[in-house]
Amino acid sequence: RIGLRSIDLIEVIKEFELNSNKIRFFQTKTSSLQTLVIPEDVINMIRRLKELFSDGLSRDYINNNLREIGKIIGMNEIETSVKFYGSKRVIVKKRRWDLLTTHVGRRTFATKAMEKNVPIHIAMQFTGHKTLSSFQRYINPSSFNNKEILSQLWE
Repeated sequence: RIGLRSIDLIEVIKEFELNSNKIRFFQTKTSSLQTLVIPEDVINMIRRLKELFSDGLSRDYINNNLREIGKIIGMNEIETSVKFYGSKRVIVKKRRWDLLTTHVGRRTFATKAMEKNVPIHIAMQFTGHKTLSSFQRYINPSSFNNKEILSQLWE
């Protein structure tokens, strides 16, 4: 729901006291100071994670649990993708739950933000992207409803 890099989310969970719905932190990758307004339900989730994981939390731990939750809720659809290893083309088939990671969450956040017409500069604030070209790589245009978008164009 907020599109942060996992390393930044873990930092927020470990280090920050949440007394309001705003957080200020230095993004790890870009070293830029960021102030974000966070929805109340996300603030509550972060507070709960602080209680549960006061000793520490890692990206691997989060990703493993995301996959486990995906299994439990039945995300069993097969996803097919193509990977290239040098010039060798390999078709990969995996269950949807096996693809769940914090990074997929960031990409989903970026795509959903664009689908909902969130201004690009706001979405980029949350994801931490500094350039439009790097942000655009996170957006999955195939998930957009082109028919609906085109119908809105002529309203």
